[in-house]
Amino acid sequence: MTGDSIEHRSRFTQVIEAYKDGTKQAGGTYITNSEYALNGNKDYFSSDGFHPNKYGHYSIGETIGGYLMKCEDVKVNTYASTITIGAGTYATQYGHFTNITGVYHNYYMVDGIVDQSVTGAIEYEGEYYKVDSGKIDTSYNGPWTCGKTTYYLVNGHTNKNMTGIVKYGNDWYFVNNGIVLTGDALIYYNGQWHCIHNGKIDDTYTGLVDFGGKTYYVVNGTVNTSSNGLTYINGEWYYLVNGVLDTNYNSLILYNGTWYYVDHGKINWKYTNLVKYYSTWYYVENGQINWNKNTLCQVNGSGTWYYVSNGVINWNYQGLAYCNNNWYYIEKGIYQSSYSSLVQYNGDWYYVKNGKIDWNYTNLVQYGNTWYYVENGKLNWGVNTLSQVNGTGTWYYVENSQINWHYTCLTLYKGTWYYIENGQLNWSYNGLVYYNGTWYYVKNGLIDWNYSNLVLFNGTWYYVDHGQINWHKTTLSQVNGTGTWYYVENGQLNWSYNGLFYFNKTWYYVKNGSIDWNYSNLVYYNGTWYYVDHGQIDWHKTTLSQVNGSGTWYYVENGQLNWSYNGTYNYNGINYTIRNGIVC
Repeated sequence: MTGDSIEHRSRFTQVIEAYKDGTKQAGGTYITNSEYALNGNKDYFSSDGFHPNKYGHYSIGETIGGYLMKCEDVKVNTYASTITIGAGTYATQYGHFTNITGVYHNYYMVDGIVDQSVTGAIEYEGEYYKVDSGKIDTSYNGPWTCGKTTYYLVNGHTNKNMTGIVKYGNDWYFVNNGIVLTGDALIYYNGQWHCIHNGKIDDTYTGLVDFGGKTYYVVNGTVNTSSNGLTYINGEWYYLVNGVLDTNYNSLILYNGTWYYVDHGKINWKYTNLVKYYSTWYYVENGQINWNKNTLCQVNGSGTWYYVSNGVINWNYQGLAYCNNNWYYIEKGIYQSSYSSLVQYNGDWYYVKNGKIDWNYTNLVQYGNTWYYVENGKLNWGVNTLSQVNGTGTWYYVENSQINWHYTCLTLYKGTWYYIENGQLNWSYNGLVYYNGTWYYVKNGLIDWNYSNLVLFNGTWYYVDHGQINWHKTTLSQVNGTGTWYYVENGQLNWSYNGLFYFNKTWYYVKNGSIDWNYSNLVYYNGTWYYVDHGQIDWHKTTLSQVNGSGTWYYVENGQLNWSYNGTYNYNGINYTIRNGIVC
């Protein structure tokens, strides 16, 4: 052994360990406590500080001698319970060494020798001892932590029967079977619950304490069993029942005139949703009922959408509701996503498609037994138009925004006039239609402004001039441009007319309202007799002619009777004498 033990304790320890290992390897016996013979005492070393002097050798020899005496059970001249020889302390009884392992007269013995390597807490016969180099520290009284356990010692050891409140210094501790209760907990003692905070009874602590699966409200170190309802604790609001946090409570609580939502015993300021309280659903926003809220909401963000009015689901509401820039249809408080029809709201009618106003919709909608015209999602009572259902099929006549099934007449739509019959556009109609004092010609359901011809209507033929009857028109006309030519007078065919008519630079003979192409004879017109040849005046004709083939013969010159002619005229090979235009 060297003096390394003085200046360099770690090196001395290494030497001792080497000594122990070397002894075992050599088959020798390790002498307990021999490493403590010098005990780091500089008086036991020579001047070089590395080797024992005579006092050091004496101490070593004494320690070894004591160990050998114990091994040989040499009788010692003492009746004390222990004896110290050199660096070793031994258990004795009645003048003899005794082999005891355990606590013996304030020492921790192993085979009757104090084990100076033991420092810390040891357990013996159910009690814990504070040991320092094998010796029990009987001077220590109070809490003592070893490892993760804190013991309460009296004269250096615990008392397993000790349970209660103990004062140490200025603090109070609760001891249970000799062990100090640490951390945060509650203890029931002498009829009252006490708070253990950081291992000490804390009469100043106010707050929540978790204990035994419950959370208690502690005020000045004791559980406040009188606390019920919402309680403000360290910046949060908790729901208490007899001083215990009710973590099973998830509902509404009224406090100072305001309803709050409690989630597992604590106001949830982040909660915004519906909450059922008894038989009513309320709208909670940021942890409290918002009585001014009108919106749509789901329960927990999924499923059915409900209508909230003034903070409560309104099961009686039926109509439109505004939410997130859209209007939705509500029936008995529930959003109707499958509804597609009209809805009245604040005096106006709107078109709802799949439960929501369709502002892009412009078309017909059936509601009850009536079809209405919707324009940009809203019924416009001032609209008169034509419209199809969903853009296909029949065109209907809309008057003041509803189909007028009684309407039969013309209507203007996008620059074109159409014929409506019993509220529907009649594409197969060809004929006349009376509208606002004028008769118009309709072809395939719409006015044909290019048509100028005769049209038969209710037994009478009328003359249409550019799509409408021209009552001032007197002319000749064919039906559809072919066949017989008819005499039109004041816009309609005059079957009773017999006479001449000038048309396209030619005079024609009309008989019973139509040109008589077979007629070749004289015709009296406006004081003059004209010669008609196959239905028209022949201005190059000079001949003799009777009126209607009988009676007097007259002299015709250049298509008309010449009353001033006197002379002769050869007609069919015979010379006839003419006087004043008449054959004599």
